[in-house]
Amino acid sequence: TLINGGVIDSPVPAAGNNSSILNVGAIVTQSGAAITGGAGAQDVENHGVIASGSGLAIDLGAGNDSLSLGQTARLGGEAEGGAGFDTLNLTGNGGVQLGLDSFTNFEMVNKEDSGLWLLSGTNNMAWNVRAGTLVLNGELAGQGVVEQGGLFAGNGKVGSLTNAGTVAPGMSIGRIAVAGDFTQTSTGVLEVEGSMVTDFADPLNVSGRATLGGTLAVRPESRPFGIATDALGGSATFFSAAASLFCPVQLVGVVGSDYPVDSLQF
Repeated sequence: TLINGGVIDSPVPAAGNNSSILNVGAIVTQSGAAITGGAGAQDVENHGVIASGSGLAIDLGAGNDSLSLGQTARLGGEAEGGAGFDTLNLTGNGGVQLGLDSFTNFEMVNKEDSGLWLLSGTNNMAWNVRAGTLVLNGELAGQGVVEQGGLFAGNGKVGSLTNAGTVAPGMSIGRIAVAGDFTQTSTGVLEVEGSMVTDFADPLNVSGRATLGGTLAVRPESRPFGIATDALGGSATFFSAAASLFCPVQLVGVVGSDYPVDSLQF
């Protein structure tokens, strides 16, 4: 086990089985990977800087390894998972942006804690939102799960998706495309935003089979001049159509005041 709070200016090997590195300082090198794993399992947790002048910051090698990044973490170069089942954990309580293209041969990404991670780029990893918010402006081609208490949003494309938390396409009006199947459990919420000005709403485009339970929540789009009230259109139009797709619907809520109560029909 290595705990680093200072500066290490040479490569660090982590070749032993069940070896671990906790970095809150800096590990830098001008050639080769800054951290190199071996055949066993390695656990690397980074809250500081790991960088290499050669372009490869971390090479975990073989074994079932994990790389955990806090929101103060900085990678100067790419991270290679290597052989085995390798997991990327995104932790912390703030907000940070991360490029998926910098990670190769990782099989799973977990979003932990209450913070927000904004992901761009493309990767084949499976993914899991256990807590907090994951915003995707790119593509995660693997199977995705949003657990109860987690929020998944953005303008991106995913493989199959199971939602037990909240899925909210877009950042304002936007789209999430599901290349496989979409399953929403009894605790899941699909939250869509509609514009009464443009009559646009957040689409969730599902190429495979959609199995729908839980809640549909529709809210009006926030615009510079505010949110109009007591007007039919936009999110209200989308609400009436989309709600009919949920069979049965345990709870449907119009979030906002753009749909007059006296216009509801049951």
